[in-house]
Amino acid sequence: MSYVGDGVHLNYASLSSGSWITRTSDSSPEVGGFSSLAIPSGGIARMSYFDRTNYDLKYAYKKLVFPYTWQTKIVDGATSRVGFHTSLAVDSAGVPHISYCEVDQGDLKYATRLAGGTWQVETVDSSGKCSGTSLSVDQSGKVHILYYDYDTRDLRYAVHFPFQVDLPLVLRSP
Repeated sequence: MSYVGDGVHLNYASLSSGSWITRTSDSSPEVGGFSSLAIPSGGIARMSYFDRTNYDLKYAYKKLVFPYTWQTKIVDGATSRVGFHTSLAVDSAGVPHISYCEVDQGDLKYATRLAGGTWQVETVDSSGKCSGTSLSVDQSGKVHILYYDYDTRDLRYAVHFPFQVDLPLVLRSP
């Protein structure tokens, strides 16, 4: 599980032989809010989360070679507050995908890591006030994002194909 430990650091906990083992994954101040954890079949724990000090979306993964340290990367370091309500999934090729909210404009955003290690960031929906996301990747590689629009009280759904975003659909309205 991923969580904010001591109210300021991103922590990771795993169950081993009936005991919980906890480790600090990012010791930077004021990080770890809105964290999402994914452990794909390869066993590499990965997390997306909000950096409250710098208003960034961050990503952490645990190296599988000694000294087994956590590596952290800035995914979206925009000038606005990004990284609220993250949801992380890893596809069958091991590529991470993250949905999240940009708070100042209310945009739903999506990021994925490209082959060279850089992150591609896109705005999926800028028409409302994003508040909560859930992301999954199907077997064909399509990214599905379910999210809530706080302004309209709509539950919305978007499907992302490579380089194309379908118009978000309203699933439930007040």
